[in-house]
Amino acid sequence: MTLTRGLTLVNETSEATPEAKAEWIRDALGFTIPVDEPVHRAPFVRISQMMAASNGEVRPSEIVVGSASPLTSSGEVTYLATKDGLDFADGARAAAAENSRSGERRFGAASHPMQSPDLSGSGFFLRYGIGFLCSEYEWPYPSLADIAEYSKPNSAFLASFKGLDKSRQYKNPKKSEIVDHIGAWVDMLTGDLPEGATGELVVTFQGHGIRGSFIASDNTELTSGEMMALAQTAETRRVSLTIVMDARHAGGAVPVFQAHAADAQDRRVEAHVEGADEMSSVDNHLAAEALRDELAQARELVLFSAAMAAHGKTLNDLLSMGWYGDPPFMRSVAGEDQELRELVRSMELQFRTNMRFDHAPAELHARIEDAFKAIAFSMGRIAEGENADLNHWAEAIGVLQDRVGDGANKIIVALNKASAPP
Repeated sequence: MTLTRGLTLVNETSEATPEAKAEWIRDALGFTIPVDEPVHRAPFVRISQMMAASNGEVRPSEIVVGSASPLTSSGEVTYLATKDGLDFADGARAAAAENSRSGERRFGAASHPMQSPDLSGSGFFLRYGIGFLCSEYEWPYPSLADIAEYSKPNSAFLASFKGLDKSRQYKNPKKSEIVDHIGAWVDMLTGDLPEGATGELVVTFQGHGIRGSFIASDNTELTSGEMMALAQTAETRRVSLTIVMDARHAGGAVPVFQAHAADAQDRRVEAHVEGADEMSSVDNHLAAEALRDELAQARELVLFSAAMAAHGKTLNDLLSMGWYGDPPFMRSVAGEDQELRELVRSMELQFRTNMRFDHAPAELHARIEDAFKAIAFSMGRIAEGENADLNHWAEAIGVLQDRVGDGANKIIVALNKASAPP
């Protein structure tokens, strides 16, 4: 066997037990993995899951985040995912969907949790989970006492991992340790899978966030691009990541994973619609082109979401300054307002004139229309000089990103069903 650090693949030929493989991996990595919680193993009963296995097709990795790009997280995803004793990954998805649908403000100001398309219908032979609990930080980031509570033995957070086959939590890791741990657990899970089966690794991040990145306890950023690189490497090993990042300003990571899901649908359409019955016919081609048209429109919505996330970052910077009444500051606000107006105008024109969604629910258009109206109202107040309510402006951007992203998800999920293998 050979193994190198980080994302490099393992050539696994040993007949060793999963526990022996795990120990060998830790030794080969050249450092000791901290054991903050014992590895939890669920009963190894897999007949029904084996029947539901996905025939080797790896589900695109997914992400759930605690807030849209310009907004802070107050822990809604973690609270809602754990309060009813749910599996953490499934509970996090449900929490993001609930917020998107109801707009409930359980924590005062809604953070609008977001997610990439939920394509979790394909079965996993094994599900492992690891968590990174960053409660201690260096200046200028404050420490987070509530996250330190998650690691207590009887916490609802730890209980939500009980349904996974193996799990472990890591306290206050550095970025390099996070990358190494994910690589080691992907290798471990791959070694435990029978040939042809796929597995899920749930990866949770609790701590500070910025620009769609997670901030480790050494104040370094794990970017959304780096998360995607980890996910793509895992998928070559028959492992799908489900990342749950309950951190502020995390929404910028979602479009990266939405685009990844759209790419997977392109491949499914090519394989199962264009090439249905192992041949390309006129009927197959027309059916595939219709799905590709809708997928192109979903990609447009993903681009909208990414653009809103970028403006959310700029707005975060303005809000952190907060020099109301200062002329240079207000000029910056006015400049950002003008750029946002032009962006929203072009988005709205594209949405209303060029987009149709045959496979999406009828209310999709209405929900996005409402979000356009909300942001138009907020920008109008800025233009009228009501500059004391920039937080309302930020929330309108967050709502629009959330709704547009939700629209892209609905289309991709519907197309995933339409392009399923016969």
